Amino acid sequence: MRFFYTFGQQRQRKLGRSLRTSLYLLMRRLARPIAAQSSLLQKSIVRQFSPQEPSSKSMPNDVDGWSHWRESLSAHWNQAHWQDRRARLQATDLEWCLRLNRQSARRGTALFFKSISRLGDGKFWISMALAAGLIGGVSTVPQLAWSGVTTFLGFRLYRFLKKTTVRPRPYQVHQAIELGERPLDHFSFPSGHTLHAVLITLLLGAIVPVLYWVMVPFTVLIALSRMVLGLHYPTDVIAGAMLGAVIASLSLGLWALIA
Repeated sequence: MRFFYTFGQQRQRKLGRSLRTSLYLLMRRLARPIAAQSSLLQKSIVRQFSPQEPSSKSMPNDVDGWSHWRESLSAHWNQAHWQDRRARLQATDLEWCLRLNRQSARRGTALFFKSISRLGDGKFWISMALAAGLIGGVSTVPQLAWSGVTTFLGFRLYRFLKKTTVRPRPYQVHQAIELGERPLDHFSFPSGHTLHAVLITLLLGAIVPVLYWVMVPFTVLIALSRMVLGLHYPTDVIAGAMLGAVIASLSLGLWALIA
């Protein structure tokens, strides 16, 4: 009896071990696809919420986009036909600068345009603002103040552009050009005198139109004086006039909305 009892216990232990082994192997086989699916899910989540590297087909980020835009623009402007056009424009610019500067060889012409340039430093425009206030009366004071603020903004803009473009003045580059007046700064583009002449003429003329008869001819003389005295190229003067006109138009438009 004891033999059968011992034999039964041993068979029971072997059966238990075999069942546990079978169950373990079955669980491992079942767990493999679940673990694989879990790994794939985890990778998908990580890929979804982690920063992606820009691919060759995807849009670049802001920094790369700005660099790419600058490189494309630089490559566009460095093409042969654009270089040829720039060379012709620079040649025409210099040619007219030399033609106008030759007029300063006459002493009377040089003194006249030198006086015009010095009046354009601020004295003439201050007198025009005072005249506009006297003619228009007290009702024009707010618009005159608005014009003063606009003129200051125009001054800041032209100073910024000069420091950004750093274009040298004609007399600094070409020995054939004679300097007829001491410059206020070292850079040429755009013409600050022309910018302020056009700007103030349009602003004050909108307040007291009769002043146009005095300011428009003076503005033309200011523009000519900058080239006759060897201080600016024609393109500097044209750019200054266009900027002055744009700033004045925006200022008058805003004033019409405010008033």
